[in-house]
Amino acid sequence: MAQYSSPVSLCDAEGIEKAIGSSPVKIGAPITAVVSRTETEKGETREKVARWAELTKGAFALEVAECDHMDLPANPAVIKLFADEVARVVGESKPNL
Repeated sequence: MAQYSSPVSLCDAEGIEKAIGSSPVKIGAPITAVVSRTETEKGETREKVARWAELTKGAFALEVAECDHMDLPANPAVIKLFADEVARVVGESKPNL
């Protein structure tokens, strides 16, 4: 399933392989993902998004929000989650001298 105008979806194995290959190089950055508890089977479900853990050498967190998919960006709990996560990651960062 293509997402919106993209020819691939990074939420299924086929889409991940199409976008970045079958043996992707893992990134060093942590990944925090949020899905809607009411997500439909064709959308970004917990099961699909959980595979993103395979794309990072860093931490992976998968959270479930109590709102609809389209309300995720404006959900106060989701905004706080990402604000806290950014603050944590920035606080852990050390200058590369």
